[in-house]
Amino acid sequence: MKTRLEKQIEQAFLRIMRREFPKIRVPKMNLLGNRSWPDRIIPITNGRTIYIEFKREGGNVTPLQDDCHRYLRELGHEVLVTSDEYEAFNLVKTRLEEFPPNAHKRPPGVNS
Repeated sequence: MKTRLEKQIEQAFLRIMRREFPKIRVPKMNLLGNRSWPDRIIPITNGRTIYIEFKREGGNVTPLQDDCHRYLRELGHEVLVTSDEYEAFNLVKTRLEEFPPNAHKRPPGVNS
């Protein structure tokens, strides 16, 4: 069996997301001059964010990517490094079930 490329795994993940969660945005993280950032960012709710770094099967993160991922985790963000589109999808699905959109409503008596 041929080893799949990062792009193929990422595209498979996007197809699943479009089919299962068509309203959830999954922007590409291609910050100019910042090649160490994860491939995708998925805002969930209430300030929660998942960053996903796709790697070809058997691929590893670079030291710069590792530093960036550590920084994001220290800020409280979730970072997944994977070569499996279903692992990425299942993480997003689980977080959406835990924190569904509009689940965090204002407490009673708060008007603004």
